[in-house]
Amino acid sequence: MNQPQDTDDIFSGVKQLLSEEESATRKRIKQARLALLDAAQLIFQGTEKDRGYPKHMDTEQMSMLLNLSDSHFGKEIHDMNTNSPVVKFNIPEATRKQADFFSYAFHEYEMNKDTIDEININLIGDHIEGDGSIFPAQVFEIIDSATGQVVSFVESFYSNLINLAKIAPIPINIYAIPGNHGEMRRGYIKNPSDNWDTLIFKFIDYMLRRDKANGNLKNVSITYPHPDMKDKKHIRYKTKGWIVHLEHIMPPNLTTPSGQHKIQNVVLNYDEKADIILTGHYHSESLATIGRTTVVRVSSLGGFDQFANDIKASFSEAGQSIIMVSPSQKVKYYMPICLEKR
Repeated sequence: MNQPQDTDDIFSGVKQLLSEEESATRKRIKQARLALLDAAQLIFQGTEKDRGYPKHMDTEQMSMLLNLSDSHFGKEIHDMNTNSPVVKFNIPEATRKQADFFSYAFHEYEMNKDTIDEININLIGDHIEGDGSIFPAQVFEIIDSATGQVVSFVESFYSNLINLAKIAPIPINIYAIPGNHGEMRRGYIKNPSDNWDTLIFKFIDYMLRRDKANGNLKNVSITYPHPDMKDKKHIRYKTKGWIVHLEHIMPPNLTTPSGQHKIQNVVLNYDEKADIILTGHYHSESLATIGRTTVVRVSSLGGFDQFANDIKASFSEAGQSIIMVSPSQKVKYYMPICLEKR
């Protein structure tokens, strides 16, 4: 007759069985985790092109378009929805938002530097608030003289430009057009070159020529309307085979007959049709396709304000935009950059 086993021996055997089972379970879990990691890696490699990781998209060369419009340096906006009105926008805030936008541009370039071979900076007008001659109450929104606004914008923009040129040793082309806020002597017959925005471009041009003479910023150029040009307010250029057209004011509604007629005039009234139209003015961001032309309306640094509300523009946060253009796709991808601070 078998003698009963000692209790300690029974528990010891059970513990050993449990330990072996736990070890086997942990081993199976580890193997399953490794298998999942291998599967995830294969999935990632197989779908990397579609996941928005532009550095690994493909080998097709791209142009990066940085679109800046309606910076309104010199304007002060108060938030009236608070118990006591607070300043929502002013020159320091405009400077911060522009620097933030360029930070996004730096990041995008780093992610895409294997394929980006050109950067086009589009200045689309209303870079300062102006001298107060647009509407009667404008003088109450201005916190600096027009010349002071010009200096503030140039200092901010040129600082960001230098930083961009340091990390991007490729051609950086600035295409600049004036807006309506910079117009001088409103209501009188005037030379279209009499625009505060144009003075900004001349300052940037002068500073570039000075720096190039000292061996710096040789990869940067600027083009802006001058008296010898056919158009004093518009600019066209070609990138990756596509025609880009800059015009500050386009119709607020591009889908109406008048809006489509304006688009047709812009598209057709040149030797070559426009493929991309970049515009601003309404402080509202939008992307539309009219026929075969892509129209990008850029928001503003100040964001949705009373002007945008009065003209019934669609609501937009403060922001600017980035577009990638390739030989096969005129808008490979489009990024509206929100610069609103909560």
